[in-house]
Amino acid sequence: MNRLLPLLFCFLFVSSATAQQFLRIERGGRAKTEKIPVGAEITYRLDGDRDWRTGYIEQLILEENIVVFGKQFVRLDQIDAIRFNRRLVRPFGYKLYQFAAAWTLYSGIATLVSDEYQPTTFDYGVVGGSLVSGFILERLLRYRTVRFGKRRRLRIVDLEVRKQKP
Repeated sequence: MNRLLPLLFCFLFVSSATAQQFLRIERGGRAKTEKIPVGAEITYRLDGDRDWRTGYIEQLILEENIVVFGKQFVRLDQIDAIRFNRRLVRPFGYKLYQFAAAWTLYSGIATLVSDEYQPTTFDYGVVGGSLVSGFILERLLRYRTVRFGKRRRLRIVDLEVRKQKP
């Protein structure tokens, strides 16, 4: 029974393995690459466009180098840039806004309670610096853009094991 249980577990809970396809961003002179799997949402820009488009990768066609986004087919050489969302930057910007509000509140309370305390330029500098830092983090550093050209390229990688014909 002890040997049968692991075997039964393998047969019941293992699903069929499908081919693994993904987009790979390669950078010249570096071994480290970034992988974007099928089903991932990406924001991309086409050559000659100024607008960014967002779509889910539904299928990758290796033979023609085509990425399928819903009803749209896009060739890899048409993609000019991809933009990644930095998920950790936005909460830090929000926390800096909260810090500025808290510093202003405590400074205002200290001014009302104590006759000796008066807001100084340091207080204004701390509030202003945290507001500016929060704005820079939240608005300007929100995205990381990868442009393709001389040093970077986008490829489709298929790790499917194919049987050779005799």
